[in-house]
Amino acid sequence: LNYTSCQVYHLIKQLSLHKSFNNIYMNNFFSNINLFKFLRNHNYGVCGTVRTNSSKFLNSLKVKKKLDWNTFSGIVVD
Repeated sequence: LNYTSCQVYHLIKQLSLHKSFNNIYMNNFFSNINLFKFLRNHNYGVCGTVRTNSSKFLNSLKVKKKLDWNTFSGIVVD
């Protein structure tokens, strides 16, 4: 994990001491594929926006045309 991702995990651990929760929501400044995988491996559900030019972004999710407003896409990970 990079420095920012480590800080995010530190904050999540602090919250976990006080409350039990299942999902974490974040914006694209904090979210990246490595952090999402790391948190999933530590039993945290994560939802957030990821830039298409971030490392390890799946090519199958990249859309080559401009989408209409309010169009959503995603992938379910088992």
